Amino acid sequence: MVKDIEKNLKRWLKRKVKITIGVIVAFLVGNSLSFADTLYIRDGANGIEFSVDNQNWGENPYSKNSFENGVYTNNSELDFVSIKGVDNFSLKTFINNGNIKFSGEKYIELINIYYKSKIDNLINNGLIEANVTNNSAWGMYVGTVTNLENNGVIKIIADTQTIGIENFGTMENLINNNEIYVQTSSGLAFGIINNEEKIDNLINNKNITVNSDDRAIGIANYYGGTINNLINEGKIIIDNSGNENAWGINNKKSLLKTLINNGEINIKANGNIFAINNYAGNYNNVINNGNVIGESKGYITIINNEGGNIEGSIINNGNLYGTSEKETQIIFNGNFENYEDNNINEIINNGIIKGSGVIRTYGISNTKNYDSIAKINKLENNGLIDVFGEQAIGIYNSGELKSLINNGKIYSLGTKMISAGTKMISAGIYMTPIKNKTQLKNDGIIEARDEREDKSKLNIYGISGQEMENLINNGVVFSDRYTIHGANANATNNGLLIGDSSNFISNSYINNGMMFSWNKINNNYKIQGVGNTGIKSEDKTIINAILTDEQNKNQNNWTATESESIVLEDNKTDMIYNGITNTLKVNGEKTLTNSIVNGYTSAIVFNENGGSLTLDNSIINGGIDETSATIKGSNNIDNLTLTNGTIINGNTDLGNGNDNLTLDDKTQINGDLLGGDGVDTLTFNNSTTKSNDDNIIIFGNIDSFENMDIDTNVTFFENSKVTGTDSIKISSDGNLILRIDSTNGNSHALSGNTGTISSEGGKLLLALNGVGEGETISFGGTSLDETMKGNEEGLKETTIDTTSLLHNIEKINDNSVKVTTVSNIPYVNNMNYSQLNKIYQSIRITDQVKEFNITDDKTLTEFTKYLNDIYAGTPYSYSTEISRKTLTMFDEIAISKDLNPDLKSWAIYGGLTHTDGGTKDTYYGKGYYTYDVGSIDIDADTKIYGGYAKAEYGKSENFTTGLIFGGNNSEVSLSNGSKLEGDSFYFGVYGKQKFGNLKLTAGIGVQHGDYKADRKANGYSGITTTREFSENYHDRGFNIYLDGRYSYALGNNFFLEPRMTVDYNRIQQDEVSEKGVLGIEVDSKIFETSSGTVGLDIKKVIPTETFNHELTLGVSYNTFFSGDKEEYLTGRFVGGSNFDMLVGEKADRFSLNGSYEIATEKGLSFDVRGNYAFEHENSKDEWTVGMGIGYKF
Repeated sequence: MVKDIEKNLKRWLKRKVKITIGVIVAFLVGNSLSFADTLYIRDGANGIEFSVDNQNWGENPYSKNSFENGVYTNNSELDFVSIKGVDNFSLKTFINNGNIKFSGEKYIELINIYYKSKIDNLINNGLIEANVTNNSAWGMYVGTVTNLENNGVIKIIADTQTIGIENFGTMENLINNNEIYVQTSSGLAFGIINNEEKIDNLINNKNITVNSDDRAIGIANYYGGTINNLINEGKIIIDNSGNENAWGINNKKSLLKTLINNGEINIKANGNIFAINNYAGNYNNVINNGNVIGESKGYITIINNEGGNIEGSIINNGNLYGTSEKETQIIFNGNFENYEDNNINEIINNGIIKGSGVIRTYGISNTKNYDSIAKINKLENNGLIDVFGEQAIGIYNSGELKSLINNGKIYSLGTKMISAGTKMISAGIYMTPIKNKTQLKNDGIIEARDEREDKSKLNIYGISGQEMENLINNGVVFSDRYTIHGANANATNNGLLIGDSSNFISNSYINNGMMFSWNKINNNYKIQGVGNTGIKSEDKTIINAILTDEQNKNQNNWTATESESIVLEDNKTDMIYNGITNTLKVNGEKTLTNSIVNGYTSAIVFNENGGSLTLDNSIINGGIDETSATIKGSNNIDNLTLTNGTIINGNTDLGNGNDNLTLDDKTQINGDLLGGDGVDTLTFNNSTTKSNDDNIIIFGNIDSFENMDIDTNVTFFENSKVTGTDSIKISSDGNLILRIDSTNGNSHALSGNTGTISSEGGKLLLALNGVGEGETISFGGTSLDETMKGNEEGLKETTIDTTSLLHNIEKINDNSVKVTTVSNIPYVNNMNYSQLNKIYQSIRITDQVKEFNITDDKTLTEFTKYLNDIYAGTPYSYSTEISRKTLTMFDEIAISKDLNPDLKSWAIYGGLTHTDGGTKDTYYGKGYYTYDVGSIDIDADTKIYGGYAKAEYGKSENFTTGLIFGGNNSEVSLSNGSKLEGDSFYFGVYGKQKFGNLKLTAGIGVQHGDYKADRKANGYSGITTTREFSENYHDRGFNIYLDGRYSYALGNNFFLEPRMTVDYNRIQQDEVSEKGVLGIEVDSKIFETSSGTVGLDIKKVIPTETFNHELTLGVSYNTFFSGDKEEYLTGRFVGGSNFDMLVGEKADRFSLNGSYEIATEKGLSFDVRGNYAFEHENSKDEWTVGMGIGYKF
C-alpha cells in the first residue's frame, strides 16, 4: 500500500512539477517561482515536447491546458504560442479557448506555426490580442494548416506592419465567424493575407476591420498564391486615415478563381481605393450580390483589373458605389504602371453602378495604356450606370471592346468643380480610336448632361467613338450637345436622338427614328429629322409620332410644339414607337410584345378612361425631360402588367384611380414605382418560365401602393424605401426578402412605412447581413399581423424567417422580431430525417449552429450529407464488424486446418492471410432531396492483413488439443474521406474429437483490438470548415464455436465432406471522445452475434512416393441467429444531447472456397487457400487468400 502511494506520488510530481535551470533563473531574477507566459511546441525525439523558454523541453507545462490524442487546448492566458514540427507532426489540432495577449515593444507573432509543420485544425474560440509599439505584430502566422477557423476575436494593434492572419502554407478552409480587427499607424495592415500559397475556401461570415494611417488591405492574395473560392457573407470595413492606398480584396500576381460578395465591402480613405483589385493576376468570376462602397479623397476604383485576366464574368447584381475628391472608376480594365495585357471576357450589370469624382468619373473603363492591350469581349448593361463629375463618362473605351449592349440606363452629369472645364468630357459612351471595331447596340437610355449653363464649348456626347463596326440605336440617346459624334461606322438610328440643335450629330447616319432638340426659350422642339413610318430594321417595324404645330418642315428651322400620341389600337409585336411627348397611348386591353417605346417625356400614357396594358419582353424608355414618368397613368383605373424580361428605364407613376401594377420575376426596374392617389395594388408575380433563382430586385423607392401582393421572390435592397403601403400580403408562392443594414440600426426598406404585413402561405425573409443571434429588428410603424408567425412557439410553419435555413425569427410583438436558431432541421425527403434531426439538436444545444452557412436547398442538402456522415459514416461504426470478422477468421483456421499430430506429439503450423472487401452499404442513409445530388450512400473499402500460429497435441488416437494465437492489421477507407486502422491480437484454445468418419471441433478465444480512427467531417460546398478528428480506442472480443464435419469416401481417393458450424461472438467497444469544435463523444457498447454455417466440400487426395497432395473445393452458406439487425452506437457533440450512430445490419452470405496442400513424409507441409463470399441482399462481396507452412514432430 505504502509503495503504491509512493509510486503514484512520484509519477504525479514527474508529470506536474518541472524544476529546470530556466525555472531557477526565473526564481532568482523575479524572487518568485513562476513560468513565463509563453508556449513552445515541437516534435522531439520522443514525440511532442513543450517548453516555456524554447530551451528546456518536457511535458505540457500548463495545468489548465490539455493535450490528448494529438489535440492541444489552451485555456490559459499566454503571451504567444510557437509550434514547430515536421510533415508527420503528431500535433493534429490546436484550440485556443483562453487569451493569447501581448503588450510591449518587440516583434510578435501570437500564434506561429513553422512552415514545415502540418496540423489539421487551428481554431480560435477565445481572444488573440496584441498592442505593440515601435514594431510589428501578427495574430496568426501559419504554415500548413488544413482548416483554420476564427470563432473568437483577433485584435492586433501595432505601430508598424500589422496582420490578423497570414497563411504561407497549403490550407483547405479559412473561415472567419467573428471579429478580425487590425490597426496600425505606419506600415502595411492586413486583415487576412495568403502569401504565395493556396487556400481552397476563404469565407468571411462576420467582420474584418482594418484601421490604418498607412496602406490597408482587408483580404490579400499575393505573389503566386491561389484562392479557389472567396465568399464574403459579412463585412469588410477599411478605414484609412492616412494618405496611402486601401484595398478591400487585393489579388496581386496570383489566382483567385471565384469571388462572391453577398455582404458588404466598405472603404473610407484619404488615399487611393481599390475595393476589389486584380493586379497582374487572374480571376475566373467576380460576382457582386451585395454592396461595395468606397469614399476617398484620392482615386477610387471599385473593381480594378490592372494587367490581369478575368476569364469568366464580372456580374453585378447589387450596388457598386464610389465617391472621390479626385477620380472615380467603378469598373476598370487597363494599366496604370505596367505593360501587361488586360482581359475581361464579360461584364454584365444588372444592378447599380454609381460614382462621383471631382476630376473624372467613369462607370466602366476599358483603357489601353503604353503598349498593352485592354480587351473586353462583351459588355452588357441591364441596370443603371450613374456618374457625376467634372469629366463624367458612363462607359469609356480605348482598348478592344467587341460587343457593347445597353438595355438599361446610362446617365452622366458633368459639372464645374476645380477647372474651367472647357476640355473636360461628359459622355454616356466615349471611345477613342481602337484596334478592334466595336458592335454597339442601344435599346435603353444613354443620357449625357452638364450642369454649366454655357454648354457651347463643352465636350458633351451621348455616344462618341471611332471605328465602330456597327452602331444601332433603338432606344434613346440624349446629350446637351452631340448625340453621336465622330463614329466612322454604319450608324443607324431607329429610336430617339435628342441633342443640341447646332451640334447634333457629326457623322454620316441612317435615320429611321426621330432627331430633335428642346428649345427652352421658345418652348418648342427643333426637329433635325424624322424617318419614314413603317420602315423595318432588325425585324422591328418603326412608328414615329406625328408632330404638332409644325413650322418650316424639312428646313433648317423646322420646329414643333410636341408630338401626337400613337394610339395602341391592337396587340402588337416587334415594334419601335418613337415620340416626343406621351409617345404611346393605351385604351382598352392591349399587349405589346418584344418591342421598344421611346419618349422624351412619357413613353406610355393611359387615356382618360384608363385601360389595361401588358408589356412582354419590351423596353420602355422615357422621362428624359427629368420631370415626367416613363409610364404615366390616368385618373381612372389603369392595369399595367410587366412580363418576360421587360425593362422599365425611368419612373412609373400610375396617377389617380384604383390602379393595378403587376411585375413578373424576370422584370428589371430602373426607377421608382409610384401608385399616386386612389387605392392602388402592386403585385409581384411568377413568370411562366420561373426558376428557383428568379428574383425581382428593387433598388428604387415604392410609394403610395396601398396594397402590395408578393407572389414570387422579391428582394428589397437596403437603400430602397417603401412608403404609403397599408397592406403587404405574401402568398404561398411568394417570399419577400428584406436586406437588413446591420450598420444602421438594423434598418431596412420597410423601416419608414406604416401598414400591415400578412401571410397567405409565403414568408418574410430577413437577409441578416451580420445581425447576430439575440438581436432585434424593428419594423417601425409597420405591423406584423397574427398570420406573421416566427418560431417563438416552436412552430414548424413559420411565416417570418431568415435566408439562413439554420436561423429563424421569434416575433416579440407586432412591430419587432428577434433572431434565433431553428429548433429542427428543415424537412427533406429522407427516410432518416428523425435520426439526422437528433444530430442537429445536439449541434444546437452546444451552440454550434453558427458554424454552418445554410441558405438554400443546395446547402441544406449538403448539410444533411454532413449529418448523414455522422449517422452512418463514422469509422467508429465499422470497427465492431472488423473485430467480428477477425474473430471468425481464427475460428475457421482452427477448424479447417487439421495438423493430425502423432500420439503424444506436437504439430505446428503458421500462416498469413489477407481479406479484401469493397462494399457499398446501401442501407446507409440513402435519400433524395429538393436539390438533386443523388444518393448519399457510404462506400467502404475494407482490407485485413493477418498472421497466426497454431499448435496441436495428440492426446489420444481420436482426440487432439490445440492452441492458436495471431494478429491482424485492418484498414477501412470510407467514401467520405474517413479512415479506420486497427491492430488486433487473438488467443484461443480448442479440441478435436473423432468418432469414426465424424469429427467435432469446439473452441474458445479472446481478442484485444486497438483502433485509430480518422474521422473527416466534410464541410460540403463550404457550408462549414472541413475538420479532421483523430482518436484511439480499444475493443475486446470473446467467441465460442462448435463445428461438425463428416467425411464420406467416394472412392479413388475422393471424399465428400458435409459440415456445419455454430458460433457466438461478444465484442465490447470502448468509448471515444473527440476534441475541438464539432467534436463528438461515443459511448461504449457491447455487441453480440450468433450464427450458423452449413457447407459441402469435395476433397481429392493424391499420394506419391515423396509427397502427399490434397485439393479441396467447397461451398457454404452462413446465416445469423441473432445480432444481425441494425444497431446503434450512442453519440453526442461534446456537451450536447444524445443521437444514434448506425452500425449496419449483417447479411447472410454464400461462399466458395478452395485449397491446395502438399506434405512430405518427414512431416513438413505447405498450403494455399482462397475464399470468395457474396452477400446477395446488398451486392457486397469479399475475398480472402492465405498461405501457411507446418511441421509435424
